[in-house]
Amino acid sequence: TSFSSPTKYIKVVVLSAGSGNSEISFRVDKLGSATQQIPESTETQVTFTNEVFDVGDKYDTSTSRFTPGVAGRYFLTATIYLIDVGSSTVGKVYIRKNGVVIAESHSKTSSSSMVLTVNTVAEANSTDYFDVTVEHDYPGYRNLSVDDQLLWFAGCRVGGDNSGGANKYVADWATSHGGTTV
Repeated sequence: TSFSSPTKYIKVVVLSAGSGNSEISFRVDKLGSATQQIPESTETQVTFTNEVFDVGDKYDTSTSRFTPGVAGRYFLTATIYLIDVGSSTVGKVYIRKNGVVIAESHSKTSSSSMVLTVNTVAEANSTDYFDVTVEHDYPGYRNLSVDDQLLWFAGCRVGGDNSGGANKYVADWATSHGGTTV
């Protein structure tokens, strides 16, 4: 079999794309903090005060908010650990953008503790902010654990605004070498 006109394909995954290619990523937890009490049936912001890392300095421990400052797409994830809840307790964890829920996870427990994880990819402009809230339906106040492996919030930039940067560079290179990006 012969091919008279081969086609070249190049597939590249760029994690920090767009016009600003600086890394933006963070992970925060409550290690070293006092436990946080969460009242019954009240959506409450989780106060993450310990920065494990904050590349780009975009997480503010005083407000427990991540404000990327750069337009793009961001992967966000959070895990919470509610302790001393009774069986049949429903717990919920949310990721919010500018105070509005954009992702949630909920579960009903059959034991005395509850671990919930939520993940999302969200678009942000330069002024948007993200935070995490939690609620439960167990009577009275319940505590969040301060275990850094079971209570954290993290995120990173996964895509830019496609106006240039790495995506444009790869496309230009592929075209100049007779290929097509897919």
